[in-house]
Amino acid sequence: MKRILIIGFAILAFVILFQGFLYRNLVSYHSVGLRSGRYPVKPALAKFIDSSSSETKIKSIEDVVEVAIETTTDHLSYATSHTQNDPNRLIFSKNAHCVGYANFFAATCSYLLQVNKLNENWKVETHQGKLHILTVDIHKFFSSPFLKDHDFVILSNKANDRVIAVDPTLSDYSWIEHVSYRK
Repeated sequence: MKRILIIGFAILAFVILFQGFLYRNLVSYHSVGLRSGRYPVKPALAKFIDSSSSETKIKSIEDVVEVAIETTTDHLSYATSHTQNDPNRLIFSKNAHCVGYANFFAATCSYLLQVNKLNENWKVETHQGKLHILTVDIHKFFSSPFLKDHDFVILSNKANDRVIAVDPTLSDYSWIEHVSYRK
């Protein structure tokens, strides 16, 4: 019995320590199109982002992603009911599903890129996507229109092929910041 417990704890520790690595190697995100509707950052949202990022010196895209994830996950709570998708309204309502999370994160990234003069090299896009476990599209197993796709965000460098894919909803509950994106 003691040996089984030790093996169980070792497996659990392995999964916890390497959850991001395991997730990125088992699950991939495939875009089925861009999410329509960009939301310009209004003064109330800009003030909120400024206050959330005031203690961090942003020098790189990694800093932008880190601050945007922290701002998004600290502020929003997941809801399955009808919610706001406009990040300018989400600072007040605080409840969102994957569309709202992605829009809030994308707006925060866009604002931070602009304020820190990194927007000449990077663009931010919100994508509707399908999640695949290994090669299987998991959305075909759900009949609910709510689960027909999943929104995530792509940050792409305009000068080279570097792409950073982020699922802010996943990040809120698993601390996995980057996901695997397949074109």
